[in-house]
Amino acid sequence: MEGAITDGEAGMILDEYAIPAFENKEYSKGIKNTFFAVASEVANEYGLKLKGLFG
Repeated sequence: MEGAITDGEAGMILDEYAIPAFENKEYSKGIKNTFFAVASEVANEYGLKLKGLFG
């Protein structure tokens, strides 16, 4: 996935979504938001739309 998610992007996603949620013991929220952030980046890389999946 290096093309869709660079090391820098992966770090930013962890810093923005996973770590803050995990620090607040909101594990499900962290996992869900991190997954959606990764999915969004991959979709953008391949020109896909994920309309209706987030919410």
